[in-house]
Amino acid sequence: MKKIRIVLAVFMLALTGMAWVSLAGGIIKDDRAYGKALAEARALEGKQLYQKEIAALEEALDIRETVEARCLWRDAWQLAWEDGVVARDAYLDAMESVVKLQPDNVENWERLIGFCVEAEDFKTAYACCKDAEEAGVSSGKLDAWQRQVRYSYSVNGRVYSKIRYSPSGYNTVCNGDKWGVLDQDGEWAVDCTWEFLSPVASGLVRLTGDASELRIVDNKSVVQAILGGGVEAAGVVADGIVPVLEGGSWRYYDSAGSGYLPGSYEEAAAFAGGIAAVKEGGKWKLTDKNGSRVGDAEFEDIKLYGSGEYLYDGAFVAKSGGAYGLYDRQGEPVAGISGDDMDVSFGEWIACRDPGGKWGYMDKKGKVMIEPQYDEAKSFSNGLAAVCIDGMWGFINEDNELVIENRFLDTGYFTSGGLCFVSEVSGEYYMITLRFPER
Repeated sequence: MKKIRIVLAVFMLALTGMAWVSLAGGIIKDDRAYGKALAEARALEGKQLYQKEIAALEEALDIRETVEARCLWRDAWQLAWEDGVVARDAYLDAMESVVKLQPDNVENWERLIGFCVEAEDFKTAYACCKDAEEAGVSSGKLDAWQRQVRYSYSVNGRVYSKIRYSPSGYNTVCNGDKWGVLDQDGEWAVDCTWEFLSPVASGLVRLTGDASELRIVDNKSVVQAILGGGVEAAGVVADGIVPVLEGGSWRYYDSAGSGYLPGSYEEAAAFAGGIAAVKEGGKWKLTDKNGSRVGDAEFEDIKLYGSGEYLYDGAFVAKSGGAYGLYDRQGEPVAGISGDDMDVSFGEWIACRDPGGKWGYMDKKGKVMIEPQYDEAKSFSNGLAAVCIDGMWGFINEDNELVIENRFLDTGYFTSGGLCFVSEVSGEYYMITLRFPER
C-alpha cells in the first residue's frame, strides 16, 4: 500500500510539473504573440495605416488586456479620426469604451469630453461630465470642459423690442408691434397678438385690449372687468387689482368692485397680500386697498421688478436713511444687509454697491459672498448673475467664475427653465436658454 501511495505521489508531481511547463510555454507563446502584435501596430502607425494599427492592437488586447495596449489603441483611434478614415460615431464608441475600461484615467475623460464639445454634442458631453464626476476624476482641463458644457446655451433668433420681467419667471414681451407672455421655459403663455398687455405674473391674470377698451381677464380668458380707453401703462394684476397710469398719475382699479380705489400716486407697485408700495410726495410708503397707510416706514426709494412688482418671498429692497436694505411686507428691516445701492432680490445673493462705486454680492443676512469688484452687477437668479466688465455684460456663477462671456449690451435674469433675455444691439433683445438648467 505504501508503494502505491509513493507511485501516486510521483505521478501527481509529474502531472503538476507538466502543467507548469505547459503553462509557462503558453505564457511565453502569448508574450511573443503579444509583442509581435505591438511591434506590427507600431510599424503600421509609421506607415499611417491607422485602421490596420487598430486591428493589430485589438489582436494584442485579445491576448492580454494591458494599460499600455489600451492606451496605444486609444491613440490609434485618435490618429484615425484626425486622418478622417473613421466615422464620428465609431470614434465616439471607442472613446466611451476606453473610459469604461479605465474610469480613473483622466486623459481618457479629457479626450472624450473634449471631442464631444468640439463636435457640439453637448448632450453626450454633459452626461460624460456627470460620469467623470461620479468616477472621482478631475483636472484643470476637465473642470474647464465641465464649465463650458454646464453653461452652454442655445439662441432663439426672435427679436423683441421691450421686455417686462416678473420674479415669477414670466416675461411680457413686445415684438415691436404686439405684446405676449413667455413662461419660464420660453413657451407662449399668452400669444403675442395684443396691442396692449399688462405685465403678467404667475396667475396669468392680465389687462389686455387696445386703445379704445381694456379688459381684465383671468388665466382661463374669462373677462373679469372692462375699463375704458386712456390707460397709458399698467402693472401686474394681483389680488384682482391692477395699477394703471392715466393722465400722468397712477391709480388702482379693483376688478371685484368694478371701480377705482381711493388715491392717486406718482408711482405704484402691484399689490401683494393686500398691500402695495406707492410713491406720494416724493416718498414711498405701504398702503392697503382702502388707501390707508400700513406701518410708519417711509422710503426714499423702493426697487421694482420690470413687471412693477416689488415683493419677492415676503421681502423687498428699499432705501432709507441714505442706504438700501431688505424689508418685510410690513416695512420692517429683516436683515443686516446694507449698501449704497442694491438690485432687486430673487431670494439668492443680492448685488450691492459699496461706497467706492464697485458692486459685489451679499447674502440676505449681510455676509459678503463676493467682494465688490464690478462696474455694475445684477442679483443672482437661479444660480447665475449678470456682471458688467469693461462696459459689457456677462454672467458669473457662485464661484465668481465668468461662465458666459461678457459680450452683451444688456441682460435680464435667468428663469428656472434656464431662459434669459440679452441684447447686443440697442433696443433689441433675444433669448438664450441654458442647455442644462439645474432647477
